[in-house]
Amino acid sequence: MLKIGSWVVIISLSLYLYWYWSLGMSWGNFVSFTTWNAEYMPTGFSNMVLNLQSGMFERIGGNHGIYGSYLVLLLILAIFNLQETHFRRSKIFTLLILINISFLTSRETLLLLILTFGFYCTYIVLLSRFSKRYVYLTLLFLFIGTISLLIWQPDVVLFNKIEHMLSSFSERGRVDNNVSYRLNTWYLFFQYIWEHPQWILLGFGFNRIRFEEILSIQEQLEGVSLAHVSVPESFYVGTLAYGGIFSLFCGILFFVFLLIFLGRRGKLGILLFFYVVGLMLTNGTGSSVLAELMLSQLGLVYLYVQKNLG
Repeated sequence: MLKIGSWVVIISLSLYLYWYWSLGMSWGNFVSFTTWNAEYMPTGFSNMVLNLQSGMFERIGGNHGIYGSYLVLLLILAIFNLQETHFRRSKIFTLLILINISFLTSRETLLLLILTFGFYCTYIVLLSRFSKRYVYLTLLFLFIGTISLLIWQPDVVLFNKIEHMLSSFSERGRVDNNVSYRLNTWYLFFQYIWEHPQWILLGFGFNRIRFEEILSIQEQLEGVSLAHVSVPESFYVGTLAYGGIFSLFCGILFFVFLLIFLGRRGKLGILLFFYVVGLMLTNGTGSSVLAELMLSQLGLVYLYVQKNLG
């Protein structure tokens, strides 16, 4: 899995450099351009789809959260492999993954990364006896790193997106459009469900057009016009909307099964346990876990853990 993952990351970054070279922009302009044009982000071939009508591959945006979640999974495996083998290539691969993550505008990925390793480090600290000196040095390192990034302000896609989000909130007193559109979508959906509770049991069916129609109907009922998106943008809202309460229950059961399975599988199992906890939280504002890429990779991880750590 790591061998395939290493090639995925190398190809992804190579394509990113190819676009930089072919578009003829300065590095700063190119980073700014790719911040708002997701189809040019380094997501490998995961943003390529086959148009059955034309028979041609087309680039799409909006999947960087899925690819980013996959990168965090690769990072966990790479770090574990590095700790176990101290293999030099694992160091290089870990660095390449972090570079790849930095050129995605996925806040979901950043949050997943922070939650996974934040929970894991907290777990280690609570179970171990670290000296105060070690803790102070760690905090000092984090402080220096944060200040360095604030002063240096490197041209990195993820930093640009976070800076835009913070400036949007400070200047206009509200969150950026991506966040507000999701909030409006959820508001309209839950208002409709509240007024039509018969849909809670079985949902509307997996039909994006029907979902958007329901949002429009609710707008008309309330006499408002709210900018929103045409998809649930949440694993939990999506399973509830498309399949009803039973589908939502099965979705939560999927996470619970993974947590129980990984809970007592050694160091790697604990890392993956907190990764799944992070997925549960980040999929509240996304649905990366439903993507074929994530489901297939989680399946491979399950088989690996079952074979080697069972």
